[in-house]
Amino acid sequence: MNKKLVIFGVAVLLICVGLSGCNEESIPKTITVGMGGNYTIIQEAINNANNGDTIKFFQ
Repeated sequence: MNKKLVIFGVAVLLICVGLSGCNEESIPKTITVGMGGNYTIIQEAINNANNGDTIKFFQ
């Protein structure tokens, strides 16, 4: 019984650690606006940016 409890505890711990890891929003990215960029409208780029992201503008 005690061995099963330890295995269950370790499994729960691993699941919690896996779920609390880095998500895509926490990784800074570069967003480009203009010809060949991610967006053609500056406001769309701003609306989809997260803290730490960089927005570059191309003419």
